Amino acid sequence: MILYSKMPLILMSISISVLLVYGLDVNAELNGENFIPMDASLRGIIFGGLGSILPIVSYSISRKKPSTILGLLIMINGMLIVIGITLVLGITEMEQNRFLSFDERLRSFGPAMILGSGISILGLWKILKDR
Repeated sequence: MILYSKMPLILMSISISVLLVYGLDVNAELNGENFIPMDASLRGIIFGGLGSILPIVSYSISRKKPSTILGLLIMINGMLIVIGITLVLGITEMEQNRFLSFDERLRSFGPAMILGSGISILGLWKILKDR
């Protein structure tokens, strides 16, 4: 029973760790030496998927249990996604030495921005609901 009550916090710790490792690997790849030997799209599906699914699972498990800390961790997770996507967008534009059109930005980065914002809002909802 104790493990079940701590499970959302454990899942959020895993989620934030996975997103940080993913971000570090993307940064290393830009310098020509990534440490996760995977194709960029596969890495994005695995690490980005875990970083997006685990906060939703954590929220679902703890819906009826008040936890401001969990809400804060969910918000941080969503902000990491938004910040990461924003940085990748900026780096992509710098590398290509041109600004991407609105359609290119929307197609490439829009879904992740919406997902990250939604996860942040979910964390804020958890904090406000548990007061």
